Amino acid sequence: MKKGGAGRHIYTLTLTQIRNLFKLLFALQIVCPMSTSIIKLTILVFYHRIFGFQSKNYRLAIYTAAVVISVLAIIQLIIPLVNCMPIQSNWDLTVTRTCRMSGMGLWRYLSIPNVLTSIMMLAIPAPAVWKLKVGLYTMVGLWVTGFVCLL
Repeated sequence: MKKGGAGRHIYTLTLTQIRNLFKLLFALQIVCPMSTSIIKLTILVFYHRIFGFQSKNYRLAIYTAAVVISVLAIIQLIIPLVNCMPIQSNWDLTVTRTCRMSGMGLWRYLSIPNVLTSIMMLAIPAPAVWKLKVGLYTMVGLWVTGFVCLL
């Protein structure tokens, strides 16, 4: 908050705080997708330990999801680094910049693959959960937990 001025109106910030704010936002464009991808890959390892021995289809689904998530992580790492040139124009507003996509567009379109891979992650254990012989409330609880994790 002190360095980047989070939570305050931009007109109350110093030039240094504004510059720090834009540096932090630029770092967030890289850290957020990377951390999400690492978490999803960790969940896939967990899925593999539980479902990987059950059938070849589960293994194929898990490996496919891991490849898709890994490729998306690499793409989501590269795009913020090459979107606006020169790179310091992301935080230094005095530098003339050339951007291929707006910052809001970048956030919007990079979030779509995240949602799609989350749906993929929920679909992998769905057949196994559906086959469980548990009560209605337990089944509803499992599906609600899955959908909450999807968000």
